[in-house]
Parts: sequence; structure tokens; C-alpha cells
Amino acid sequence: MELDELPALKKGLVRGWKIMMWGKYKALVKAGSGEVVEGWVYLVENEEDLRSLATYEGSNYEVQRCEILDEDGRELEGNVFVFCGDSRLLQDTPREGQGAEGEEE
Repeated sequence: MELDELPALKKGLVRGWKIMMWGKYKALVKAGSGEVVEGWVYLVENEEDLRSLATYEGSNYEVQRCEILDEDGRELEGNVFVFCGDSRLLQDTPREGQGAEGEEE
């Protein structure tokens, strides 16, 4: 993606999703309604930029619509890249104080 300047990012969260690990990569997957993922919100300006992001993410991720709560408390309609590869390759994220394989650090 060719950007003239750094994009404006805002903190935000999505409900009903969780992060799992696909090797060393984070993978967003559907979860129970009580699950929350915090991250960053970025306004994609056009279809070309969305295609560039999708190419970067690769074929193991697909775009899905979601509701985003931004840091100002506003609810926004948006998109997330969701893991759509082989779910048998996913592992739970390590808890704080554990390494990537779940062993104590």
C-alpha cells in the first residue's frame, strides 16, 4: 500500500472474537459474546487499499464485517481480517509469563 503519510490509528475493540496463534502469527477467530479483542482502528479510504491489505494478509485470512467500539465510545461498522485456514493448526495464545509454546519464561 502506497501511503503519503502514516495512517491515523485509534484504539478500539471488537466483541465476540478472540486471538489464537497460527505458528508465530496472530489469528482472529469467532468466539463467545463475552470475548473481547483490543486493537487498532484504521479507516481504509478505498477499495484499492483494501485489496492491498488483503494481499498482505494472504489467503488464510478473509474480510468479515463487525461492530467496532472506538476509544471515544462510538460504535462503528467495520471490517476485520479473520483466519479462514485450517483451524487444527491454531493454538491458544500464551498467558502472560509464558512463551509461545506455553512453557514458563
